Amino acid sequence: MSSIAAGVEVAKTVTIAAALGFVPVAIHFHLFDIVARADGPVGAEEVLAFYHGSVEKSRETDVPGPRLVDDAPFAMAGLGFVDMVDDGLYCANAITRHLEATPSSQHGALHFTTEALWASAFLMRKLQAETFKYPFDELQTPTQFAYELIGRSDLANQHTYSIMEAEGRMDSFNHFMVRPTTGQIVGQINIAKESSSKVDHTLRARVQLCPYS
Repeated sequence: MSSIAAGVEVAKTVTIAAALGFVPVAIHFHLFDIVARADGPVGAEEVLAFYHGSVEKSRETDVPGPRLVDDAPFAMAGLGFVDMVDDGLYCANAITRHLEATPSSQHGALHFTTEALWASAFLMRKLQAETFKYPFDELQTPTQFAYELIGRSDLANQHTYSIMEAEGRMDSFNHFMVRPTTGQIVGQINIAKESSSKVDHTLRARVQLCPYS
């Protein structure tokens, strides 16, 4: 016999995928920092004003529009990363404050909602294209398959970490792999300029369970 409560849990789990896509947006525009440091609930206008005040001159064109600033915190509230206290008004909760106080947690969230979410979206299509051949060969994962499909042949034959470096996310990933409490490095990707496929063996061992790299 089916359970309504179980159905609710299934729905809650599978519907967060769209909201997770907004996590890189929220991080890029410092949403968690802005909400955590605000004196009280903030709306889209306040978030945009805070961001305008903090953006560097070189990034003045990199400013979100009002609708994006409306939707991003709404999605984050759906994930429980901020609290929505009224229609269009948001305040910090324990998760928001953790994200603001622990930058490595934002770097980690960015990694998993970029690389992992990107690859997982193409997992089934990759399996169907190759009659469900699994596990994947190196450099033949959903990550490379996705870049091939969108016409990025320059990235389609590269390792995930080489792609991250090419797209400017390696520094963020390395910050994620540093424990904030002790500063001890738990993993480090070293991609040499002359050979961008060189990956630190410690981290390689840690990501063997992930079929997307």
